[in-house]
Amino acid sequence: MDKRFLLKMFNALCVISILLGSSFLAIDVSYAQISIVDSKTNPEYFMAGDTGTVTVIIKNSRSGGILSSGAVSINEIYLESNEIICHQGYSNIGDILPGGILSAAESKSLVFPVTVPQNTKDGVYLLNLKVVMDSGVKTYPIPIEVDNKEVDLIEQKIPSSIPLKGYTNVELRVVNNRSNPVYNVRIKPVGDFDFTPSEAIILSSSPSEEEKANTDTVSSQIIPGLSDMLGQYEEYLGGMLGGQKEMAQISKLAPFESKVVTFSVMPNKLGDNMKMSFILQYANGKNIHTNKLVKSVDVMDMEEIKIVFNEYPSSINRGREGEISMDVVNGSSEKIESVRVIALNDNIIPSEIFIGEMPANSTFPASFTITTDKIQDTGEKDATFKVIYKSGGTYYESSKYPVKYNVITSSTPKTGFTYTMLPLILVVFIVLGIFIIKRKR
Repeated sequence: MDKRFLLKMFNALCVISILLGSSFLAIDVSYAQISIVDSKTNPEYFMAGDTGTVTVIIKNSRSGGILSSGAVSINEIYLESNEIICHQGYSNIGDILPGGILSAAESKSLVFPVTVPQNTKDGVYLLNLKVVMDSGVKTYPIPIEVDNKEVDLIEQKIPSSIPLKGYTNVELRVVNNRSNPVYNVRIKPVGDFDFTPSEAIILSSSPSEEEKANTDTVSSQIIPGLSDMLGQYEEYLGGMLGGQKEMAQISKLAPFESKVVTFSVMPNKLGDNMKMSFILQYANGKNIHTNKLVKSVDVMDMEEIKIVFNEYPSSINRGREGEISMDVVNGSSEKIESVRVIALNDNIIPSEIFIGEMPANSTFPASFTITTDKIQDTGEKDATFKVIYKSGGTYYESSKYPVKYNVITSSTPKTGFTYTMLPLILVVFIVLGIFIIKRKR
């Protein structure tokens, strides 16, 4: 062979060797690399003692070489921390593919349960996400934030003394001091009183953090066994929280929001320093927290404000009307304001009479009309009244004052022969009497 030809062949082989070597070098150095795309927590801000989740989205951020898929095989991935309790992680996740010319990089969403120990102070804590691969272990910092501000229950308007009879309104203000919303907010009153309502729930149609988290976290189909693991985590949380379940209607208090809640209170007995308690309950994530407000009040017999009936009918013909006259009495030593007499029956007019201010030890006359044109049956009926008034800036209700009356059928006069002929008979007798007297004379 020609030496020149052999030299050209040698040079060509060298070039091919260099190209092949670079290709294999690309296989070695363009290894897949895991990166953290996003992380979030539920709840957004933990409180000491809370259990929640950390959701991490990972992906393969490198592309493969000429002869390599660039996939990375993750043997194990878990969280660890010296301050925060990190529960189980994942093993045997499998390969994560990189992006290519025609495809985006593969990503996976992983949910890790964590618990913040009691007495943990406010602050940002870094968890270490450990990713164990064939090529070694990589560590990524994942932040979670602890904020121990509470939801407060504050006295808005509770009088120091309330009457034994009738209902008194008390007002409370519930304040969310936190940077995240809280859910399932409810207030339960407790004490030797009748409370209306028996429980106050602050309602909202907004989706809960749990619903948002369930919508945002994909991954149950991507990672084998993840659904089972999350199901076990839900059971674990349920056991910790006494089986707390999501409500159909979400009660919510937005960040830094406050709302006023009103209860009507009627005592069951007289007494001084009688305690009424209001138990506030709310959820941060799936963690139930409580707060409490206790107020002592004096229960007094304030029956100085009353109704005295003067006249009322014992019976009314159906279709007719009857009048009720009364005196409203302020027998207390203080003036009262915004005084109204309320009729509690639909067939009484007017439905209420506004008196306004009444001085101490004063009376005010009032009258109502009982109508019976819409009453279908006869028999004993009630006409009931109460007084609503304001004293010392607080509204009160008196006891209910009823009177009884009977609705009877109207009597119809007879129109027979006897009554029609009566005038004629009288005339005949008169004429006959005159005729007899004249004959005797």
